[in-house]
Amino acid sequence: MQKENKKTFWKKIKFKYKVLVVNSNTLEEVARLSISKLNGFSLVLFSALFIFLLASIIIIFTPLRNYLPGYVNSEVRSQIVTNKVYADSIADELAKQAAYIDNLKSILNGEAAADTVAAATAVTTGTKDTLPGPTQRELAFRQAYEDNEKYNLTSTMISQSRLNGLAFSRPIAGMVTTQFNPAKGNNGIDISTEASLNICALLDGTVVFTSYAAGRGYTAVVQHSNNLTSIYSGCATLLKSTGQTVKAGEAIAVTDDKPGDNLHLEVWHNGKPLDPNKYIAF
Repeated sequence: MQKENKKTFWKKIKFKYKVLVVNSNTLEEVARLSISKLNGFSLVLFSALFIFLLASIIIIFTPLRNYLPGYVNSEVRSQIVTNKVYADSIADELAKQAAYIDNLKSILNGEAAADTVAAATAVTTGTKDTLPGPTQRELAFRQAYEDNEKYNLTSTMISQSRLNGLAFSRPIAGMVTTQFNPAKGNNGIDISTEASLNICALLDGTVVFTSYAAGRGYTAVVQHSNNLTSIYSGCATLLKSTGQTVKAGEAIAVTDDKPGDNLHLEVWHNGKPLDPNKYIAF
C-alpha cells in the first residue's frame, strides 16, 4: 500500500496538464503549454530564489546597505558624527546671536539695568573657561615688555597733576581689601564686590592682551594714551578680545558668580606701578 501510495503521489505531481490558448472567434489554437505540478512548483521556487539573489546583490553592492539595521560603515559613521558636531555648533552660534540681538534691543530701549550682566551672561554662555592658557611666546612677550618698560630711561613720568587731571572711570563698585604695596610684591589692589558685576575700563584704550590661568580666572590688559596700562585679573568672563577698542566706563569683563575678592586691578605707567586709590574713588 505504501509503495502504491508513493507511486500514486509521484504520478500525480509528474502528471502533465495541457493548457491551450484558443481564439474565441475563430477557435484557432494560439498557444499550447504542457506543464506538471512539479514543473510549476520548480518554476515558482527558482523564480523566488532568483528574485531573492537579485535583491541581495542590489542591497550589498549599493548604498542601500546603509539602511539595514545595525549596518553602518566607518565612513558613514564618521560623516554622521561630523554633521552632528556642525549642527550643534550652528545651533550654539544661532543661540548666541539671538541672545546678543535681544541684549542690544534691551539696551536701545533703555531696559538694561545698571551693573547687571543678565543679558551679557546669556551672550557669553558657552565661552566660559574656553580660552586656552597663555603660550610660552605670550609669556615671554609680556615679560620682555614689562622689563623694557621698567628700565626705559628715555620716557619720563607724567606729573602728578596731569594724572589727577585724567577722568578715571571706576572699574567696579566694591571695597578695597588689599592695598597697593610694591615692596611686598603687590603692584595693585584687590577689590571685594558683589557677584556677577560688569568690570569697566578706566580710560579709553585698546585691549592688547587676554589670557586665562587656572585658579586666577581671565586677565585683560588695556593700553591707554600717555603710556598708561591697566590690568584686570580674576575675571570670570571676558566681553572683549585682543585688538578691540574700548571707551572709559565700557564693560570689558564680568566678575565671578560668587561675592568676594572678585577683581585684582593694576595701573602701570612707563613700566612703573601706580596706586589706583590715588586716582579712583572706590
